[in-house]
Amino acid sequence: MNAVLGLNYVEFVSKLNNIMQNDPSYVTEKLNRIQEMLYNKYNARLVYSGSKESIQKNESAAEKFFEQLASKEKVRADYLNIKAPYENTAFKINAATNYNGIYAPLEALGLEYSGKTDVLVNCINDILTCTDESGARIPV
Repeated sequence: MNAVLGLNYVEFVSKLNNIMQNDPSYVTEKLNRIQEMLYNKYNARLVYSGSKESIQKNESAAEKFFEQLASKEKVRADYLNIKAPYENTAFKINAATNYNGIYAPLEALGLEYSGKTDVLVNCINDILTCTDESGARIPV
């Protein structure tokens, strides 16, 4: 797992414990900075899936949520140093979860546009919408 995350968990916790013992205000300052960055609606995007009723509920809840957040411009992150996944990698996604996404233009990944991508995206969307009246997934 350390190789996947690029983080040695035991080492991280040990270092954090030392900092907490010696300079707890440093940790508080860093956590407050993270909170400030996360509680920001600047360039926020929402993606909904589900029935029309659930989408309407999500939209009204999202409006109330975003009204509470500041909108401070952020420095654009450089995602070009992120390693592209292996060509045939798949990720299992729990549909009851909220997601954060990272977008990379095909050119930045050294790829060219192909209509094959559109076909794949449409297939995935079709699979995600194949449900019965109770909302259960129908095997395709």
